Amino acid sequence: MPTISIIVPIYNAEKYLGKCLNSLISQTCKDIEIILVDDGSTDLSLKRCEFYAQQDNRIKIISQENQGPSVARNNGLKQATGKYIGFVDSDDYVQPNTYELALKYMEDENTDLVAWGVKVVTDDKSCYVNWFEKYYFKQKYFGNTQKEDVDLFKIPVVPWNKLYKASIIKENDITFPVGKLYEDDSFWWKYVALCKNIFFMKEILHFYNLRNTSLRGEVIHKKVDCEVDRISMVEDVFDFYQKHNLEDKNLLDKLFLVSFISAHNETSDKTRILKAAQKLVGKMNLLDSSNSDIVELANGLNKKIKELECGNVKVDEFEILNKDLSEEDVSKLVENIKNNVKYIKDRDNLAFDSYIVDEKLEKSVKSLDLVIENSMKKLSLQDEFSYLKDFYLEYPEKFSSEMYVEALEGMLEFLEKLYEVGLHDDVLKFAKIAKMIYPKEIEFYRIIGDVYYFSKKKPDVALFYYYKYTQQKTKNYRVYEIMSNIYFENGDVFNSLLCSVKANYLRANL
Repeated sequence: MPTISIIVPIYNAEKYLGKCLNSLISQTCKDIEIILVDDGSTDLSLKRCEFYAQQDNRIKIISQENQGPSVARNNGLKQATGKYIGFVDSDDYVQPNTYELALKYMEDENTDLVAWGVKVVTDDKSCYVNWFEKYYFKQKYFGNTQKEDVDLFKIPVVPWNKLYKASIIKENDITFPVGKLYEDDSFWWKYVALCKNIFFMKEILHFYNLRNTSLRGEVIHKKVDCEVDRISMVEDVFDFYQKHNLEDKNLLDKLFLVSFISAHNETSDKTRILKAAQKLVGKMNLLDSSNSDIVELANGLNKKIKELECGNVKVDEFEILNKDLSEEDVSKLVENIKNNVKYIKDRDNLAFDSYIVDEKLEKSVKSLDLVIENSMKKLSLQDEFSYLKDFYLEYPEKFSSEMYVEALEGMLEFLEKLYEVGLHDDVLKFAKIAKMIYPKEIEFYRIIGDVYYFSKKKPDVALFYYYKYTQQKTKNYRVYEIMSNIYFENGDVFNSLLCSVKANYLRANL
């Protein structure tokens, strides 16, 4: 039986595999087995493994269909016969004396885990080399250290710069979760729970190849859909602690807090994170945490989820889009708008989850569009629209440029339709609101001017708005004709003539 089993998961790594395997077969500790697990590579990785296996009988090869690094490492663990376990990724490499030194410290110091330093190497200038070296892989402890004296959250969770006891892994069925990101975290928190002490070597022995096409590169750049796996990882670790009767509530509570904050900050699908985290509040008894921040967060999650799920009246906008709204439909949509905008205008909610704010804003706009489109002939919308007005004025930066243009066009169309059906008071009301929301849009001045001139019979007031309208570039000769008439009726022949000339010029150049 070899002393150390080194497990190497491999996927399309032919470019790097030679350097990795040369560093392993050259180890000064000769009593090792090297387990190469090819994870369905489509390049020549498997051929290279077979070549090296012919040269060194310490090499074992496992070939599997592509199932990811977790399955590859787990299958390697099943075949490992060594007293101790190490991992190396196929695009990394190690110093020749890595396992000799690690073994010495493991046995001389009677420790449960040995960890050593990491050097980042890369040919990809876009990767985060400085961050990894200065922060993530910075060595913070040295020598044989009791676990209680270590801030475990400051230790890199990667599996490959460490030497483990096979007995701890196998007797407690510690594996890498399948089909999830953050599988390294899960393995780390399970194993370290069963350690009494850790030996931290000062030597830098592992060379980590940071590249976008490696597994780690994918983890760095692929955040949108997978951050919920952080929450799944916490649950997986919690279940392990429960199964093995391990007591460390403070650690688990902190793991939840740290993981939730990271997941929430790094994903766009915050609703999914909220719901996944909320499920753990009761399961992990987070409301009884000694950490007040965690209790506050747990209470906040319950509140946010309730508002998220219960704040909206359930109504399918698309189902009623192409039919006349009943009074009940209108009531439901208006209730949607009121509840959503109440949520939106709460600054705590804005700070807590801008994604949900965006979602509710979009839903409110759609609901209002439906009310306008289907019901404007039946009722004035003063109350309904006022619920959105303040938010638009206070948070205009929440609009994307596409959403801004779409909302502006919808507002102009809405005002035109109100005018057509004779709701002139509503035209003035909403046009003045819209003018504040969209101060650069001059069409609102023209619309207000039309109402005062044609409907309210107040030409002097209309002239004020028409004048504001013509201060911007416009080719609307009709407005100049109206202004000419107003000036003429007021005895201002000079300005009447100027507007008439301008109107004739614009008409001739259409």
